[in-house]
Formats: sequence, C-alpha cells, structure tokens
Amino acid sequence: MSITHHPTEATVLDHAAGRMHAATGAVVAAHLQACPQCRALARMGEAIGGSLLEALTPEAMAPDALAVAMALLDRPAPVPPAPPPPALLDGVELPRVVQRLAQRRGGLGRWRWLAPGIQRISLLPEPGARRDGTVLYLLKIAPGTAIPEHGHHGHEMVCVLAGSFTDALGQFRPGDLAETGPEVEHTPVADAGTSCICLSATDAPLRFRSRAARLMQSVMGY
Repeated sequence: MSITHHPTEATVLDHAAGRMHAATGAVVAAHLQACPQCRALARMGEAIGGSLLEALTPEAMAPDALAVAMALLDRPAPVPPAPPPPALLDGVELPRVVQRLAQRRGGLGRWRWLAPGIQRISLLPEPGARRDGTVLYLLKIAPGTAIPEHGHHGHEMVCVLAGSFTDALGQFRPGDLAETGPEVEHTPVADAGTSCICLSATDAPLRFRSRAARLMQSVMGY
C-alpha cells in the first residue's frame, strides 16, 4: 500500500496523547493502522508522554490500597467478550477501530441513501449519546460520482479504506488521510473502477454551494 497523504505531525501527536475527539481519533487510528511512518511518530509521542509521567513525583498510596488490590484479584473472571464482528464490509477489510465500534453497537447497520451514488453508515455519536456536533461515518461513493462542491464550517478528516477519489488537493488512495478546514472548498469525485469507501469525521456541517445540495443536507441531516 503506497500512502502519500498523511495527517500533520501535530495531529498524530495529539492522537498519541489522547487529546482527540473519539470521532476524529478513529479516523487517525485507521490511517495509523495502514501507515508505518505515522505509527512510528505516534510511538515516539507515546514514549515522550511516558517519560514525562515517570518524572512526576509519585503520590503516596492509600492505607487500604493493598487490600483493595487483593479484593479485585479475588473477583471471578469476567465473561469473555462476544466474538468480533465480520471484518469485511462490501468485501473491504474494516480498520480495527471500526470493528470495535461495530461490536459495541451490535453491528454496523445498513448503508443509508444520501444522494444518487452516495451512501452512508453513521457510527458516532452512538444512539442515545450526547450530541456535540462531531460525527463519524462510513461513506460509499459510486465510481464517477461527485460529492457536490462544498466548503467547511469546521474541520473534516477522511481516511480512504477502498477505491480512491480525486479533488483539488490530489488523488487519495487506500490509507491516505485528508484533513480539510474552513479554508478549503472542493468537489471530491470517486475514481473509475470501484466504489470509494471512506471513514469520515466532521466537527461541523459541510457548507454546500448548490441549493439542491443544501436542501438534501437539511432533509438528511448531515
């Protein structure tokens, strides 16, 4: 797998430090699974964080700390987790982070129609969870189909899982990650051959130019 588009170093280090929202963190995790270069940077960030923790003055243990620990050891073993869900979606291997979400939710659910040639599966927020404006979803774009021209009220992060798409920033293939913000307007088009499946996160609604796309956005709620 040849990866040419990477997150910024700051993004990788924020992920390593646990400073990212669960949705954007999931997209970065999908990229890290595919990218040895960024995994090495993340490991370096984790090592630095570990060194800083070791340098802190240790807290004194509570008088009953040992008794509490022993009581925990005496508890019965937990029930083994349910077997993992299928690793494939439309024949595409899912990143581990998506598999874990699917297991927690009891499955991924079905593709939901958004527009001709465009489908989505919502992942976060989970049903019943507090909504903070940040969403995570799988997106499937049929070959040759364009996402209508749009800008961004916030930030968008996309990791390609299968197929590819092309926009003003270049061509994005499996493993590539695109970070875009309010300064970027683009029209991603799925390349010919096979559907493009992506893991996407946004922290604010997209800003579509066309009236038809805005109407569809208000109806479908994305």
